[in-house]
This record gives sequence, C-alpha cells and structure tokens, in this order.
Amino acid sequence: MSQSLKPNPWQTFNNSTLLRLLLLFACAWALVLLIGYFYNVIAIFTTAAIVAALGGFLSIGGEKVSEPEASMLKKLEQTLTFKV
Repeated sequence: MSQSLKPNPWQTFNNSTLLRLLLLFACAWALVLLIGYFYNVIAIFTTAAIVAALGGFLSIGGEKVSEPEASMLKKLEQTLTFKV
C-alpha cells in the first residue's frame, strides 16, 4: 500500500517566496496610497475628458448643437461638477 505524502502548505514557503509576497503587498499598498493622494486630480481630469468627448460628439464639423442636446449637456456638466 503506497501512501502519497502531501507536504504541508506552510512548509513550501521559503524566504524568497515570503520576500516576494511582502514586496507585492508593499507595492500594492503604495499604489493605493498614490491613487488616494491624487484622487481629486484624477476625478477632475476624468470628468473633463468625459465632458470633452461628449461635447465633441455633439458638435461634429462645426454644426450647432440643438437645444435639447445643449440642455442635456448642461445638465450633465452640472451633475459631474465636483465641489472641492
């Protein structure tokens, strides 16, 4: 009768593996802190890009934007405006 011995999962970790996991965790933590620090800038630029893209699609070729589209765009701008 042959028994296959499965190694304990905790015994498969060595210093190199633990160091890699620690560095991965540290990089992820630094990325979260960096995004948190620049959150306002990211939000403002994202909003500006969305409004610019929508504005570009509504007035292609120098055409005038119709009144319903203009009012919809104005409501969208007011909705997306952040108060700091």
